[in-house]
Amino acid sequence: MKKLLFPSLILLVIPLQLLSQIFPKEGSELNYRLIGFTFDTPKNSRSSTLEIASGFLDSDTSFSRNIIRTEKTDKNKVIIEVPAFGTAYTWRIIYNGNHPAKSQLFHFRTGEILEIDTNVNRLRILHKAEKYKDACFFVDENKAMYDMNGHPVWYLPTAGTKNAVVRDLKITPQGSITYVIDGQGVYEINYDGAIIWQGPNNGAVSGDSQEHYHHEFTRLKNGHYMALGLEMVNIKRIYGSDTNLSVVPLSKIHPGEINNVYLTQPMGTLIEYDSTNKVVWSWKTSERFNGTNILFRRTSKGPVQMHAHENSFFFDDKTNSVYLSCRNLDRIVKIQYPDGNITGVYGENSKTGKGFFCGQHTCSKTEDGYLYVYNNNVCNHDELSTVVMLKEPVSAGDSMKKVWEYECGSEIINANGYPSGGNVVELPDHSFFVSMAYPESRIFIVNFNADILWCARAERLNLSTKLWAPVLNYRASIIPDRKTLENLIWNSELK
Repeated sequence: MKKLLFPSLILLVIPLQLLSQIFPKEGSELNYRLIGFTFDTPKNSRSSTLEIASGFLDSDTSFSRNIIRTEKTDKNKVIIEVPAFGTAYTWRIIYNGNHPAKSQLFHFRTGEILEIDTNVNRLRILHKAEKYKDACFFVDENKAMYDMNGHPVWYLPTAGTKNAVVRDLKITPQGSITYVIDGQGVYEINYDGAIIWQGPNNGAVSGDSQEHYHHEFTRLKNGHYMALGLEMVNIKRIYGSDTNLSVVPLSKIHPGEINNVYLTQPMGTLIEYDSTNKVVWSWKTSERFNGTNILFRRTSKGPVQMHAHENSFFFDDKTNSVYLSCRNLDRIVKIQYPDGNITGVYGENSKTGKGFFCGQHTCSKTEDGYLYVYNNNVCNHDELSTVVMLKEPVSAGDSMKKVWEYECGSEIINANGYPSGGNVVELPDHSFFVSMAYPESRIFIVNFNADILWCARAERLNLSTKLWAPVLNYRASIIPDRKTLENLIWNSELK
C-alpha cells in the first residue's frame, strides 16, 4: 500500500452503519429548531466539529457552499438551534485528531404548522428579558414553545391535535410534556411528540363512556398522573331558604321531574392514575358536596349557582393536600389526601365580607407555603385582574390573610373583569410568571417589588381587517432555565 504523505490533511469517511448513535435520524422531520445532535466519536478523536448546511445536499461541494453553522465540541452531543421551520438541512461531523475523519452527509427537515407561522401568529415583546434570558415558555393556544425573544422553537406535532383546543401545555418534573384536549384525552409526550402515556378515558370514575377530561392534567412528583374530569348527576333545584345540595340517583326520580324539580348537570371529579392506567385515587364533588351548602351561591340575577366549574388543582405533597379551584363559587376547596375530607373552603374575607378573588383561574402554593391564585376579578367590574398570595388559617380561630397582591394592569380599553383563563407560576427566585386572560393576552414576569422583568403579548393577524388582535390563550407555562430545557431535549432520545 502506498504511504500517505500528509495523513493529517486527509479526511476519511466513516460509513453510516458504523455510527450507531446518530441523531437526528436520517431523513427525519423534526417539530423543533432547538436540536440535540448526537453522534459516535472515535477513540483517537480529541474533539469534533459539527457542520450544518441549508438544503438537502448530496455532495461535499454543494454542502461546503451552503454551511450555515459550525460548532466545535469535546463531547458526543451538542444542542444547536437551526434558523427556520419548514426547511431542509444537511449535516456532518468532522472528527479532529492525528487522523482526521468525517462522517457521511445526513439529512433532516423541520416541519411547520399554521400556529407558528409568524406571518399569522406572533409573540410581540413589550419588555425585553432582564432575567431568565435562557428560559422558554409554552402558549397552549398556539400549541407551541417560544424563546424569550418571542421566536417559536417547538410545536406540538401529535396526531389528532390539528383542529383541537389544547389546554395546559407544560413540562413535567420528569422531563416530559403534558397537555389536555377537553373531552378527548390527557397525554404525556416527549420532545419529539411521541406519546409516552395516555389517560384511559374509559369512564371508570365518571360512570359514563368517558371521563370528560378538562382544564388541567399534571404528572405528579411521584410519577403518577392527576386529571380533572366530569360526571353527570341529578341535583334537586334549590328554592327559597333551602341551601343544601341534594344529589339524587336517576332511579329515584320520576320522568316528569327532570328539568322541573331536578337539574342534570356536570360535577367535578379528580382522578389519580399510576403508569399502568390503574385508578389509585379519585374524588367527586357530587359525593363530598352532597348534603352541604358549599355549592350555595346565588348569582347576581337571583338563581342559585348550580355549577361549581372546577378549573384547576394543586397537589401539595408536603402536606398531603389537594387544592381545588371552583371558579363559579369563587372558592378554593382544600382536600386532605388520601382520605378525601374537606379541611378548608377559602375565598371570602371574614372581616370585610368581600372575596379575596372572584372567577379565579389556577391555584398553587409557593415554596414558602403561601397559597396563590390568578384572580380574574369578575365580581368587581371597576377593578383589574390580580395575582393574589394568601396565608392559610393556622388555627380554628384564625382566618385567611392576604400577604401580597399585584394588579396586572391593562392595555385594552374597558377590559376589566376578564371572564376566564390566565395562570401564575412561581419561579426559582420567587418572582411570578403570569399569563393574563383574553382580551389582554399578556404574558409577563413580575417580582415582589412589582418590577416587570419581561413581558410579551400573544397576537394573531385578523385576515379580514389585516390588524393584529389578542390570542384567546388559556394558559402559558415556563421552562425557567437551560438545564431543565436540555433535560427535556435529551430525554427525547432515550428509546
